Amino acid sequence: RAERHGLKGVLISALLILVQASPPEQRPEILAQARTLSEEFANPFRDLDVALTSLRLGLGEPGLAGDDYVALQQLANRAETLLAQRHLGLCQLAQAQVLAPHDVRGALDHARLSEGLLRRLGAKLEADRASELVAQLVAIDRAR
Repeated sequence: RAERHGLKGVLISALLILVQASPPEQRPEILAQARTLSEEFANPFRDLDVALTSLRLGLGEPGLAGDDYVALQQLANRAETLLAQRHLGLCQLAQAQVLAPHDVRGALDHARLSEGLLRRLGAKLEADRASELVAQLVAIDRAR
């Protein structure tokens, strides 16, 4: 119904929430619907939302590198070009999560950058998630 009323942005947001709450086997299909709507909507910020959700769920993203960290860096570069600071901060947070098992200090740097940027933007919930990751990574680093 949202699509009928020209509310594609709302429908894309709803699909992105649904994909995160869905069983893993249903995620690719729901994400494909969100991606199709996003392409029709032609809003680069919605494209960033879809791509970031896809990468955070480990589903990859067409047109980006197969390696999650590299794909997130490509997405961060796109966000920076669009001056989409919130997306940039979320990409940095996702990069920190990808790096954490392999490079605690690199992950810590990304998480701190993410937290600072998201706090400056007033994105409290996301900044708090980054802060929690910083605390976890500091504890891991100290235990070494």
